Order: sequence, then structure tokens, then C-alpha cells
Amino acid sequence: SKKNEFAILTWRTSETELEKTDSPQQLIERKVQEHFAGERVDRYLTTWPEISSRSRAEYLLKSGCVTIAKKSLKASYKVRAGDLISVRIPEQKELDPLKPYAIKLDI
Repeated sequence: SKKNEFAILTWRTSETELEKTDSPQQLIERKVQEHFAGERVDRYLTTWPEISSRSRAEYLLKSGCVTIAKKSLKASYKVRAGDLISVRIPEQKELDPLKPYAIKLDI
């Protein structure tokens, strides 16, 4: 059974461009532990608490946010022990608060 162990090397917020927006984002870098070697990167990323779902991992991969040595990865990439994986996680945009409005209902 594989453990959820992480060597957190860097955690910082930066003001870099992502998807042509000026939103700040987090940069997280982790070194792949030996017991994760051979797993697909999309599956490996789901073990990170900041990502946690495969659909989120796939979105980040398709957006070019997941890299090794500044090279974007595909979901099918098999991680190797010692790989330093960098993930840029964009800040979520705040949504406008919901506003109630009158609806005429015929009951």
C-alpha cells in the first residue's frame, strides 16, 4: 500500500500569467517519493491535498500548469522517483453574490 508522504520543497504565491489572466497563483513543487514511481502523473496528483480530484488534475495538466524542468506534462506521463513536479494552481475567482429576484409563479 502506498503512503501519502510528501517532501514539500517550495510553497509560494507568485504574480505570474496563467491562461492570459493576471490572477495570482500558488506554485507548489514536490519531489516524487520512491513508492509512487511508475504511477501516471494525473493519478499521482490526486494524492496532493491541493488538487485531490482527477478532473482537477486533468484540467491543470491540459492547461500546462504541471511541469518538470519547465516542460509541460501529459496525463499519461509515468512519474519517477526523484522527479521534481511543479504545479501552478490559479487562485479561484470570486463569484458575484447571489441576488434574489421576484419570479411570478402560477400555482
